[in-house]
Order: sequence, then structure tokens, then C-alpha cells
Amino acid sequence: MMNKRFWMYSLAMVAVAALGVLTGWAVAVSQAKPHPEELYGRVETVLNGEEFVLITRQGERYQVRLSGISTPRGARPDARASREALQAIISGYSVSVDVVKIDGDHAEGHVWLGSIDVAERLIMRGKAKANSSAPTQLRKAQGLFDSMYPRS
Repeated sequence: MMNKRFWMYSLAMVAVAALGVLTGWAVAVSQAKPHPEELYGRVETVLNGEEFVLITRQGERYQVRLSGISTPRGARPDARASREALQAIISGYSVSVDVVKIDGDHAEGHVWLGSIDVAERLIMRGKAKANSSAPTQLRKAQGLFDSMYPRS
């Protein structure tokens, strides 16, 4: 009888300990900063043809990269034109970002100015190209642009 009580008491203590560990884990998980599915904010600075600095309504700063496109960078002559095109579309405006991935204060996603898909607008202006990871909509825009303005 004593042996049976000992094992029941031990089992109860293990269960209580496990419950405490699981509860502590659940609290830690619930207090972790969630990955935002969307960011909203004002465009502070355009860095190049596909990146800009966003200040959220909460005052957080993110360096955002437009997902699905590639633009010229560095000293290439058309890099400046790409940056200026993005600047003309979004600089100073409030945008929303459907986040694809985020790492600290760097985010990548689909950027919207109201109902305007910013990446698609850049493609249609000939200032960006849809890359291999682009969603179908951007690849279709690239195809439309290429058919309207064939390369010589």
C-alpha cells in the first residue's frame, strides 16, 4: 500500500512539474514579438530602385525591399533612373507592406500605395524586372511590358 501511494504521489509531482514547464513555455511564446503580416507607415527615404526606409505608426523604422523585382544598382547609368522612379511613386507617402520575410529591422514584401502595386508600376515603367521568385501578377506585367517595348 505504501509503495502504491509513493508512486501515485511521484506521478502527481511529475505532472505538476510538466504543467509548470508547459505553462512557462506558453507564456514565453505568447510574449514573443509576433512577426507582422503587414506593416503600415510613411516612406522616409528611398535608398535605391527596390529599397526604402519606412517609419511605422508606432515609430519603428524598417528597411523594406520590394519583393519579386530586380533593379539596376551601383554605378550603372539606369540605377539612378530606377531610384528616381521609385522615389516619384512612394516618397513621402503612406504605404502598406504585405510582409514576405522579416529579419530585425529589414523587411521584404509586396508594397502597396492604396490599390497600386508599386513593383508592378516599376515594371510597367521599365525601371524594374520581375525576378524568378515574382508572383504571377508581376511576371504577367513583365510579359506585357516586353511585348509593348520589344528589345532591338
